[in-house]
Amino acid sequence: MPAPYALLNYQRYNQRTQQALLALGVSSLKPGLSLLLAVLLVVSCAQPFQYGLAVAWLSLACTATSLGFYYCHYWNKQLQQENLPPAILRRAELWGCAYGAVVATLWGSSSQFMHPDQVSNLMIAMIYFGVCAGAAAISVLGMAHMGVGAVIGCLLFIQPLNEIFPHNWLWFSIMVGLYHIVILMSSWQRHQIVAKNLLLAQEQEALIHAQQREAERANKANQDKSAFLAAASHDLRQPVHAVMLLGHALQMKTRDEESRILVEQIITAGKALSDQFNSLMELSRLESGGYTLNIQSLALAEFLRRKLQAQQEVAASRGIALSGRLDWRLAQAALHSDISLLNRIIDNLLDNALKFSAAGSRVLLCAQLRRGQLRFAVLDQGSGIPLAEQENVFLPHVQLQNPTRERARGIGLGLSIVKEAALLLQADLQLRSAPGRGSNFWLTLPADMLTLHSVPLITPRRASMNQADELARLRGKQLLIVEDDLMVASALRTWAESWGMQVQHHAEPQKVPPQLAADLVICDIRLPGENDGIYWLSQWLADWPDAGGVLVSGESGDAVQERAEQEGLLLLAKPVDPDLLLQTLLSLKR
Repeated sequence: MPAPYALLNYQRYNQRTQQALLALGVSSLKPGLSLLLAVLLVVSCAQPFQYGLAVAWLSLACTATSLGFYYCHYWNKQLQQENLPPAILRRAELWGCAYGAVVATLWGSSSQFMHPDQVSNLMIAMIYFGVCAGAAAISVLGMAHMGVGAVIGCLLFIQPLNEIFPHNWLWFSIMVGLYHIVILMSSWQRHQIVAKNLLLAQEQEALIHAQQREAERANKANQDKSAFLAAASHDLRQPVHAVMLLGHALQMKTRDEESRILVEQIITAGKALSDQFNSLMELSRLESGGYTLNIQSLALAEFLRRKLQAQQEVAASRGIALSGRLDWRLAQAALHSDISLLNRIIDNLLDNALKFSAAGSRVLLCAQLRRGQLRFAVLDQGSGIPLAEQENVFLPHVQLQNPTRERARGIGLGLSIVKEAALLLQADLQLRSAPGRGSNFWLTLPADMLTLHSVPLITPRRASMNQADELARLRGKQLLIVEDDLMVASALRTWAESWGMQVQHHAEPQKVPPQLAADLVICDIRLPGENDGIYWLSQWLADWPDAGGVLVSGESGDAVQERAEQEGLLLLAKPVDPDLLLQTLLSLKR
């Protein structure tokens, strides 16, 4: 059967909107107000001879009010449920029409209290018109409800007017009819406005849910990507690590010049691959949102000295003058920041400046105090960057002055890492540059990352020792390698034996003899069994007080690094530069 929604024009709307309109209409009804006005009308306007009419009319008012309360109570609960079937909605609408008919009968018959030449007639008309206007203002049940009420109320109200106003009843009836038409139009317009608002709200809700689903999908994809990168990271680091170790060992054994050149090229290619891999993994880790800041303190002057010292050899080889400048007000200042991130930012900015500066030019690293905040600035005299391209230099793999992708000029990830690291530090990163006038990158740290007038950290420096004498101390040392990847273990053994160390290898930590008492331990983290390399290395170093150990692993997450730091263990991420590994072993035996 056709639904009453055709009268309401509900066929325009989906079922959810139909139910929302009905629920709003039911909740807007005020049945108690109708009874209050009925009592007021009887008290104010009824004549003594109308006692029977007043009792009957008030009985009808009580009936309408009771019906209204039942209708509101029952259907308020029903319409709160989700996805009601159309049959239930049709029943709710029919109930609304029935209630509207009863209320219209009540107030349409209020004209029965009128009598010729009575002042109260005006009050009765005003109350009736007010009830009609109120019904139009609060009801959104639609044209079926309002139409039934308007027709019944109008016909009943004008029925006795020819006796009460014998000379003007026709004009008065026309006026009442026009008033009801205006009321119906007003109710219909409000109904359309409310329906449109409901549709807009539903569309907004759908958009929010779609956005949430997309965000969840993006987070899931990001988690999957992170899981894939973690697995790929560990698996790809292993062969690169082995290639670098074997190349380093082969270089020591090669005597003829031609072979040495080939080996050096292998090592150079391995280092380039290692740098590219590490940069990609670092950028992915910073962008994933899983990085946890590790705030440490360090004397600013010492930090600046280390940065300059680390890059002096590269600058000198390229004929570039590298210098630093420290604001005199910062001479006793201390940094409180994630030193690892800050190191990466300054290293990348200096590396970028040196790569794109010509021989004979200058690169300057400054630490300045600006409005209570610390600002690092790296200035160069390179070719400069056009204004239109300055945003692009922070995008991954963008190199403006390297169209042939020359490897010596990097792979275009350095400034992307700088940008992501600056965001994590909540630091302001700015660039000012112009073609032919060089570039100026500056990083302004939050004020709480700087303390003035602190005691500077003084790192005692050991007396220099002849490199050959240092390397001689490794000869004959017992080195324990705990590594389940046989390719990496073989490369490590070959490399270590080339330095004169005596090597023992175990793929399973449980099989390491307790009486071994090794001098040095190189241990992977991901090992067979319940416990990882951090646990086992801590146990061995506790059992062998004179031993030194280092973790060498493809595990590079923050949680792993934090655990290693808590245990006081050194952690080197694969692929490790063999020179760095060698220096680490030397430092462990000093």
